[in-house]
Amino acid sequence: MAENLLLDIISLCLSIDRKSYKIYEKLSKVEKDNNLRDFWKEMSLGEKFPVEYWREMLYFAEKGMIPQVFDDPVKVKDELETIDAESNLLLKECENMVGHTNSFLLAYSLEFYLLHPAFVLLFHFMRTLPEESKPKDDYENHIQKVIDALKKYGMVTSELELLGKTIKRLWHDSKLLTMQTTIDTLTNVLNRRGLFNAINLLSTLAKRHRYNIGIMMMDIDHFKEINDTYGHQKGDKVLQQVAGLIKRNIRSSDVIGRYGGEEFLIFLAPVDVGFLKKIAEKICKLVETGTKGDLPVTISIGVAKGVIETDVKKELDTLIKKSDEALYKAKSTGRNRVIICD
Repeated sequence: MAENLLLDIISLCLSIDRKSYKIYEKLSKVEKDNNLRDFWKEMSLGEKFPVEYWREMLYFAEKGMIPQVFDDPVKVKDELETIDAESNLLLKECENMVGHTNSFLLAYSLEFYLLHPAFVLLFHFMRTLPEESKPKDDYENHIQKVIDALKKYGMVTSELELLGKTIKRLWHDSKLLTMQTTIDTLTNVLNRRGLFNAINLLSTLAKRHRYNIGIMMMDIDHFKEINDTYGHQKGDKVLQQVAGLIKRNIRSSDVIGRYGGEEFLIFLAPVDVGFLKKIAEKICKLVETGTKGDLPVTISIGVAKGVIETDVKKELDTLIKKSDEALYKAKSTGRNRVIICD
């Protein structure tokens, strides 16, 4: 049921963006001013990328590779169905469009519909994955183009200018709120929800391609003592510093998230299992040397490795559990070290 709803939601996003492409294309055909005709044509071409993006996401979803990221998917589907119907009306309206102001009002109506949180959340979800396209930035540029065009072609009014700025602000605020559901605001790495959304998909891809997976569970040594001795503000700075050091020194294809408290998890795939210990020891050393100038801290790391064979969720959970057990062993045998699970 949840999987079908997710497919419906992505299909509706695809349908709405297809209509956006058609609407801008029709505006370019009815426009008599050559410069504005070229502008609307440029806007229509700008919609081709999101259309391809939704097609790709739909393919992943049909393969069961996208998690249900919505708390109330039924409500989201109903709202998108309404927007899809409204987009149909806009498409009919632009057939008989008269006047530049009306064209821009229609464009703003269209862009307003695309502010729905479903677009923002799905865009942001794909952005959490390494080496994926970044549709959110393109969409923000898309809105700015409409605002700039009003000024360029001398059709700006205080009302239209305010409307454009409001839409852009709404997009920014919606993006910020969405980011807070998947990003740990203190350390600027994925939070637990964002982490598992990302690694569940990447584990499915690893299973398909028979990639080796590495899981590193790491914990800041004596972190409670840091909080007790120096205060929680200093503890927060340590968390930020350690997260930043790790994030800057792993591959773009690796995923790091705050697992909880002072624990971080790194997902690596594909990875050469023979080098896993070297990678973990390098991270361990980087933290030790990289924090010397402030409050020196060390980390302990537990590592597990394997290939996903059948059940992605079950086998991923097993690897995480093994890495946690290896971390416990690293902590109990002296800290500031790496233990690899057998």
